[in-house]
Amino acid sequence: MSVQMKRQKKSDNMDSIQVLEYYGLIDEGTNISYDLQVKISCPFHAENIESLNFDLKNNIYFCFGCGAKGDIVKFVEEIENINRLQAMLKVKRISEGSEEVKKEIEDMVRERTKNRKELRAKAKAFYKNLSSSADNNSIHYLKERGLTLKTIKKFNVKYSTHSQYTVMIPLFDAQQFKGYIQRRIDEGQPKYLYNKGFQKTKTLVGKVKNDYPLLIVEGIFDIMKAWQFGYKNVVCILGWKVSPYQLKRIKEANIIISALDNDRAGKEGNKFLKDQLKEAGDKEAGDKEAGGKEVYDFKYNVIDREIKDIGDLNKSEFRKIIEIVLQNVNKK
Repeated sequence: MSVQMKRQKKSDNMDSIQVLEYYGLIDEGTNISYDLQVKISCPFHAENIESLNFDLKNNIYFCFGCGAKGDIVKFVEEIENINRLQAMLKVKRISEGSEEVKKEIEDMVRERTKNRKELRAKAKAFYKNLSSSADNNSIHYLKERGLTLKTIKKFNVKYSTHSQYTVMIPLFDAQQFKGYIQRRIDEGQPKYLYNKGFQKTKTLVGKVKNDYPLLIVEGIFDIMKAWQFGYKNVVCILGWKVSPYQLKRIKEANIIISALDNDRAGKEGNKFLKDQLKEAGDKEAGDKEAGGKEVYDFKYNVIDREIKDIGDLNKSEFRKIIEIVLQNVNKK
């Protein structure tokens, strides 16, 4: 893991991003700047969702789960169970990127990699032992989302009858099992959970093919619906913002169509995806005239009603939009 990432620098030496990298709370290569807040898993209590907000600009944090709060020094103080002076020195060492700290980071990365492999193996074993037989409520929920029994079977949906998160869907990246997502079928929050150790930013669900335009969506249900409509070359990024790993994989496609959600976050994600692909293309070509790969928009607005995502479409509506997009592709 590199602690010399390109990013907007602060005037002081207390680098929040490097500290969060050091403790494995953000992924390697995360591209963020100091004017943002990040949400991470709280290291101070057990949880399945990310509930700790870290203000990178002001070096302060607050956890909505357990109430932990403070500045960057307090953060290290609590993690290490040391006094404030010792924590200040530790922050300084991490920020300066000393050889000693670099070695510590390398050792920690190796240990985390080993732990994640073990967690993935446990998740796979747990998923395999789940039942493929659904109760009536789960089947009703999936049918309400417009999914057929054929699609449910195709995506190997299983069920955890003793959990609030009944519906379990495996997540494969280029045919490699990466984990699973759990969906509750009532109105409770959060709606989704992932298995322990799962890394969203290191997973692109689906498989990139070059023989047909690649459709990019946000969630696993969008993939399932697109497949049901007959579109097979589709991947999901499990959110609205593409990660560096996902971007690298997406670049393998010859033609790219962005079908991120038709809401504010999805539109921001669409812009971010285009900007990142253009920037990557500029760097590779060394010529801004050459540019990156063009991203075609999935035209939700051609449907005469409000559509949030692919899941809100029926088959004829989906095909109508795809035909319009492909006509634009063929004009190029």
